[in-house]
Amino acid sequence: MSELEDRIVAHHVGGRGFGVALNCPPNLAKHLVHVLYEADEICAREMIKENKNENFHVFPYCLGEYNRPGKIFITKNAYASSNLEPSQAYAKHYCELHLDGEVEGVMLQNAVYDVVYGNDNSVVDVRDVNICTLDYIMKATAVPQGLVPDFLSLDTQGSELNILKGGEQTFHNHCVALATEVEFHPMYKGQPLFSDIFDFALRHGFHFVGFTYLQEISPHRLPLGARAKGVVAFGDALFFRDIESVRAVARSQNELYLMLLKLAFIALNFGYLEFALQAVEAADATQADRQFRDRLLERDCYRLLDDLKRAVKELPACFPHVDRSKMIAERKAVLD
Repeated sequence: MSELEDRIVAHHVGGRGFGVALNCPPNLAKHLVHVLYEADEICAREMIKENKNENFHVFPYCLGEYNRPGKIFITKNAYASSNLEPSQAYAKHYCELHLDGEVEGVMLQNAVYDVVYGNDNSVVDVRDVNICTLDYIMKATAVPQGLVPDFLSLDTQGSELNILKGGEQTFHNHCVALATEVEFHPMYKGQPLFSDIFDFALRHGFHFVGFTYLQEISPHRLPLGARAKGVVAFGDALFFRDIESVRAVARSQNELYLMLLKLAFIALNFGYLEFALQAVEAADATQADRQFRDRLLERDCYRLLDDLKRAVKELPACFPHVDRSKMIAERKAVLD
């Protein structure tokens, strides 16, 4: 078995703009390695030139379900580009976006603009691409050796399930968490929806834990003052691997210990403290080598988990009631 990679490795598909789903405090960033794939080769080559971060690796690969020729539809808003053609059924739909901060050199505060999908998603170019699978890339060592994904994130405008299917072996054997864009309406022709990705993840031992973002759209654009709720159309979904599933795929006690700590760190970064500490407890129960444990705890990211575990143990054992009738009786006794 190859040497285990101590750092958390995050693969992000749809890397335009260097946006990634897994972020952490700056003082811990050295413990994360990001591998970005961008299907638009022109964009990817520019990103490679611009990249000054040694923990970021950018590749001009278009990922999918099979190794085959394909197309990429470049849209007016380049971030909406996809292997799938935008659906004209949603051309009149829009969403209201709020912007703050610097955009194209201009500082904005509480700025609002409407994204009309028939405009932003209009196709301005169609390019030929060679689609390849994540499994193929891993086997061909087309990325730095050893950098298999612990965390996989997808933002590819409708082709996310195809990418998961093309990386099924890699996903099953290595990943402990998944963040993916999901749709509840088929805004691209022939695209799978949230339920399809949910079922795929569940089959591989991953549980849905929540949405990190949801976007409403509306088919009827009215002036400000006449707007209310829209319909939820798309968002970003987060999945964590079940601890028993991690135990099932780990090839050694050392790997199990490391995978559980990586799962804990990822969960903590998304705010899931209780699950993170549950994963730490499971890691402590493994039979990993003492020397291996000590080596990992030299890293701030894992030592933080150990410090949190110790801090929680020092808290008073104060819990809410689990028996509602006893709680009500206790409150009644106080009132009487």
